[in-house]
Amino acid sequence: MPKLRRLKLESLDQVIDEVTRLRDHPYSRGGQWNLSQLCEHLTGTMRIGLDGSVKPFPWLLRATLGNLMFWLFASRVVRGVNGMKTLPQLEPAPSEADDPEAIERCLSTLREARDRREPLPPYPFTTSITNDRWRQMMVVHSQHHLEFLKPIAG
Repeated sequence: MPKLRRLKLESLDQVIDEVTRLRDHPYSRGGQWNLSQLCEHLTGTMRIGLDGSVKPFPWLLRATLGNLMFWLFASRVVRGVNGMKTLPQLEPAPSEADDPEAIERCLSTLREARDRREPLPPYPFTTSITNDRWRQMMVVHSQHHLEFLKPIAG
């Protein structure tokens, strides 16, 4: 298992700052994805919450396993879950080089998520969620992936 760097991100603004820093400076990969692939995944994940673009899982699954998993991630009990499969539509395209447009889409979506004031559509993975708890989850999820990319001091 790759050695992850330690991050402690508390807000979407800090996620934006970290993505921008990695975009603007060299980094090494500790996992399978480069920055633009990671950004594609984060953008897709955030769009689900912002747009309600995924059919909700069955209520019983959301009320039990979904709420438990959400709580574990949001409370930062789970760290470094490596190799867990994601939804097929959230799997980034193969790419060796970073795609600046994918990174910019992610930064734009992060800003949209940060600034969202109207209620979110029903969330497909849990039974109830506030905007603030959803944002907290997006910060923890982003942090998890960003820990696999390490800035190269230079």
